[in-house]
Amino acid sequence: MKKRDILLSLFSGILLILSFPNFDLEFLAWFALVPLFYSIEGKGLYHSFLLGFFTGVISFLGIIYWIIVAVHTYGNVPLILSGFILLLLVVYLSLFMGAFAFLTRFTQIRLGLHTLLFTPALWVALEYLRSFLLSGFPWANLGYSQYLNLPFIQMADVTGPYGLSFVILLVNATLFDVFRQWPKKIFPFKEAVSTVIILLGFLIYGYLKMGVIDRQIIQDPSLKVGLVQGNIDQSIKWDESFQKETLEIYEKLSLKVA
Repeated sequence: MKKRDILLSLFSGILLILSFPNFDLEFLAWFALVPLFYSIEGKGLYHSFLLGFFTGVISFLGIIYWIIVAVHTYGNVPLILSGFILLLLVVYLSLFMGAFAFLTRFTQIRLGLHTLLFTPALWVALEYLRSFLLSGFPWANLGYSQYLNLPFIQMADVTGPYGLSFVILLVNATLFDVFRQWPKKIFPFKEAVSTVIILLGFLIYGYLKMGVIDRQIIQDPSLKVGLVQGNIDQSIKWDESFQKETLEIYEKLSLKVA
C-alpha cells in the first residue's frame, strides 16, 4: 500500500461521515466510495481488506459517536469503558466494510467478475447480514443518509432501505468505471445508461407517489390533531419512582391541549 491509497481510503470515510447527520450533506454519498474503489484497484486481497477496514473505522467513528454518550450517560458506564465499548463496536462494524473491499477484489481476481451490478448486491447483502448477525446493528445503512431526499426514498415502501443502498452503490460504481476508463477514451455506455434508467425509475416513482399523497391531502376533510411532548429526561423516563410524576405531566398536557 502507498500513502495515496491510505489517503483515498481516509477520504471515503470522511465523505461518508459528512453524508449522515449532523452534517446532512447527503449528496456526497453518491460518490463517497469512489476513492475507496480507486485505492483497492489492482491491490491484493489482504491490502484491499485493510483499506476497506480503514474506511470503515473512520466512517463509523464519525457516524455512531453517540454510542459513547448513550452508554456513559444513560447506562452509567464509566467514560473510559464507554470509549472502549465504542471502539469495539466500530472495529466490529468495520469488518463488514473490509469484507466488502475484500470480496470486491476477490470476484475480480479469482472469478473475473467485473459487472457493476455485483458490487451493489454485495454491499446490500453485507448490510442485511449486519442487521441481524450477533443480535444485529442496523444503524448507519447507506440508504439512511438520504432521509432528506424525499423523492428518492419513496421507493423504500417497495424495496426497503436496502434498495436505496443498492442504487447509491450502483451510482458510485458507475462513476468509478467512467473515471477509470476516461483516460482510455472509453465510455461504459451500457452501464451508465442502465444506472440512469434505474435511478430515474426511483425518482419518477417518488414524485408520482408524493403527488398522489398531496392530492389525497387536498381531497380529504381536515382533521384537528393534538400532540403533547412531556420532555422527560432519558435518564429517568424508565425509572419507576418517576412513573406517577410522568403520568401527571402527560395528563396535565393532554387536558390542556384538549
